[in-house]
Amino acid sequence: MDNTYEKKIELLKKCLEISEEILSNAENWEKLDELLDKRLDLIQELQEPDEEKESYTESQISQIDTLIKLITQIDKDVIKVLEEERKKVIDSLKINTQGQKIAEYGKY
Repeated sequence: MDNTYEKKIELLKKCLEISEEILSNAENWEKLDELLDKRLDLIQELQEPDEEKESYTESQISQIDTLIKLITQIDKDVIKVLEEERKKVIDSLKINTQGQKIAEYGKY
C-alpha cells in the first residue's frame, strides 16, 4: 500500500510544483503550453484506479487532501494572473489598433 500512496504523493507534489511554475511564468505563453501538458499527464496518471485507496489512514488522506487544496488555491491564483495578463494584452492591442487608425487617417 505504501508504494501506491507514495506514488500518489509524489505525483501531487510534482503537480504542485508545476502549478507554482505556471503561476510564476504567466507572461511566458510558450512555456505555459509545455507546463500545462506536463500537468495534464500527471493528472491523468493520478486518475488511474487505486485499489489500495480504501486502506489509506486518516493521516494519509489528510495529506492528500492538503496537497489537493494547495494545488486548487494556486490554480485560482493562476486564473487571476492569466486573466490580468489577458486584459493587458487586449488593452495593448486596442491601443496599437487605435494608433494604427490614427496613422492611417494622417495619410489622407
